[in-house]
Amino acid sequence: MQRRSILKGVLGTTTLASIDRVQSKSLTSKAINFVLVHGTWHGGWVWHDVADVLRSWGHRVLTPTCTGCGDRVHLSNSSVGLQTHITDIENTIRW
Repeated sequence: MQRRSILKGVLGTTTLASIDRVQSKSLTSKAINFVLVHGTWHGGWVWHDVADVLRSWGHRVLTPTCTGCGDRVHLSNSSVGLQTHITDIENTIRW
């Protein structure tokens, strides 16, 4: 599934181009914390465009790259698995 397909599902039929024109106050007056997690073979960079839009609306956005994926592929080994990725996300939120 492509990122735009996922975003369409999450954001309805609104396109990313029209999202840029919407002001944050029309969506929410309260800042929200987002943690956007990539899929396999990607990294936190995959959310760059979405994170920029959310940040421009005043939200806090974290886009971590999980161990063994994307630009951290050099850390991959037989002990890296789902629990490692869960721990990566937990630590990103905690720290």
